[in-house]
Amino acid sequence: MHLNELTKSTLNDSSISRRLAQTSEDQLLKVSGVLLGKIATQETNPDGYYGGYRLLGMDGTRFTLQKTEAINAKIKKSSSCGYGASAPSEEGFGRICACALVELGPHNPLAVRIGLGNEQEIELALQMLPLLQSTDLLIADRLFGVGYFLDEVQKSNCGALLVKVPRSQTSREIKRLEDDSYLVEVDVRSRKRAGDIINTHQIREIRYELTATNANGEPVREQIRLWTTLSEALSYPARELIDLYLSRWEHELY
Repeated sequence: MHLNELTKSTLNDSSISRRLAQTSEDQLLKVSGVLLGKIATQETNPDGYYGGYRLLGMDGTRFTLQKTEAINAKIKKSSSCGYGASAPSEEGFGRICACALVELGPHNPLAVRIGLGNEQEIELALQMLPLLQSTDLLIADRLFGVGYFLDEVQKSNCGALLVKVPRSQTSREIKRLEDDSYLVEVDVRSRKRAGDIINTHQIREIRYELTATNANGEPVREQIRLWTTLSEALSYPARELIDLYLSRWEHELY
């Protein structure tokens, strides 16, 4: 269906399968670079902008693969697509990660990376950072709310960052800001040796609480932390950024 829509050509399934089997990662990137791209403007997608920044989301997923000898030989690890990876069990299926960069609002994909070399989600995300522009505000979930990713973003051309922070990530308070957010200091730890601190960054941290109802009808409270490189509390109030994260990242915190 995709082939016919793009080229008005028709091939049977076996022909498509044979051709895909010969497709390289370089070819996939070139094709996606041609087919994927911006479709929205501030006029057609006003909710996809904030404070002059275009809102982009980055997130990953994983696919379970068929259990074949060829796939098992290539896919060495069964991973969660996060940081950790463990060897698959005898009866386990291989998995492959993918990560996409999208325009928020129309949820239009701008780029995608597929872990054909067993890359984790965060490794695939780093491959797309060079695509970000100085006028982009990147919104991402707690997998990316760590010192290592923050360090890489600071080296990129990304205009701003708004990311959820996991409980395990520590920070040190420097001062309290006008809107009750905080300026904090974050250690950047080596991914190879967690005990090694390779850099430190200062960033604004926003803290708030969400109350929801669980399956048993009981109220559940969750403490949420956000990091943002939008450091001006008066220009970018914490309340606005909380609402922005909740509305633009609805699939995680709806």
